[in-house]
Amino acid sequence: MLPLMSIKNCRQKSSVKSTLTTATEMTLSKPELAQLIDNYANYVLDGMDFDTVLQFAYDSLVAEYNKYTEAELLFEIEELYDEEVLNDLLESVKN
Repeated sequence: MLPLMSIKNCRQKSSVKSTLTTATEMTLSKPELAQLIDNYANYVLDGMDFDTVLQFAYDSLVAEYNKYTEAELLFEIEELYDEEVLNDLLESVKN
């Protein structure tokens, strides 16, 4: 499995290696930029094997959940699943 580069790392490398100058940079409309982002995301995903996609999904979820307060996390689990799932997950942490 290939290691994933962080977005910050990618930006640093692209800014160093960029061949675009301010005179030749394209200005995309918001819909064009959204389509470019969509196309690029699909391109990146197409280049990943299944295990890498799973690792990426896991890392993304953990990074997002680390931004939550305890109360926000508990609320989300109960709202998206139910109280039984929340209790099972809490029990698995305390045991």
